[in-house]
Amino acid sequence: KCPLHNEKTASFTVPANNDVFGKCFGCGYSGDVFDLVIKMNHCTFYEAVEFVASHYNYELEKDGAPPVPPIPRLEKLEPKFIKWFDDRGISNNTLLRFGITQSVEWMPKAQTEIPVLCFNYFRNDQLVNIKYRGAQKDFRLNKSSELIFYNVDALKDEDTCIIVEGEIDALSMYESGIYNVVSVPNGTTPKGNMRLQYLDNCYEYFVNMRKIIIATDNDQVGKALKDELSRRLGKDRWA
Repeated sequence: KCPLHNEKTASFTVPANNDVFGKCFGCGYSGDVFDLVIKMNHCTFYEAVEFVASHYNYELEKDGAPPVPPIPRLEKLEPKFIKWFDDRGISNNTLLRFGITQSVEWMPKAQTEIPVLCFNYFRNDQLVNIKYRGAQKDFRLNKSSELIFYNVDALKDEDTCIIVEGEIDALSMYESGIYNVVSVPNGTTPKGNMRLQYLDNCYEYFVNMRKIIIATDNDQVGKALKDELSRRLGKDRWA
């Protein structure tokens, strides 16, 4: 019998060749074991993983070293970078509000040190991570630092929020007078990389959210990210 609704006859089935995914032909539910535990226990994805691991007496491996905050990059933006933002409708006041700086960093696509923009990730006004952006969309995050949502402090005391796919999207929203917006630090890939550590690291900000608006790109990658975020956060709260 389906554990998600009251029924007199069994309608929940798990294929014999697949012990992970299940479907209820009564209420229409379909999902994997972790999604089912989340809905039954009203818990986070990480808590669901712990629950399943404990049920099967499996000891989870913990990440080794704790995250290390990055060294702050405090160099102010040059006029060329300010103009780059201005061409996209983002004012210097918004850049100052988000604490955007610049630096010279080694970047993976360029394979050398180049001038970059620094999107500084804060939580409780403390620097947690930095995303570097060079020319030709050359991106890099600090691997040893914690992954969190960009602008996550904006969600304090809010019951509605907007999730976008990039820092520029978040800045554009803020410029338009929409302040309760956060961006994911990295998206997914066409093959689907859905670990989403940043959601586990910031889940407490979404517990009391009444409505969550997911505004990702309308391509394959953006749709996959939207579907996974809505699944984990609860489809009854997203738009």
